[in-house]
Amino acid sequence: MNTVEVKNPTFKSKAVREAGGFTVIKPGKTAEVEADWSDTELDRYRSAGLQITKAGAAKADPLADLKAQADELGIDYDGRATQKSLQEAIDAKLAE
Repeated sequence: MNTVEVKNPTFKSKAVREAGGFTVIKPGKTAEVEADWSDTELDRYRSAGLQITKAGAAKADPLADLKAQADELGIDYDGRATQKSLQEAIDAKLAE
């Protein structure tokens, strides 16, 4: 069994199989799951929109990095801002 981190960025709850049953992951939440999934099962979960990484693995989150940079520069942004819009706002602020 491997411990994996499953993030559900969708707007619907998703269930994933783990030892002893299923775990339901609510929208926007992350759960650590003991799993021994086949490649087919792993692909099915990913195609359903789930983000799966090995638990404890270093995760790069470019959106969080851009939000932190925007905060440092005093840029106001919507919580739903995309990477592209944040990068454009940061570039514009730095060009001032």
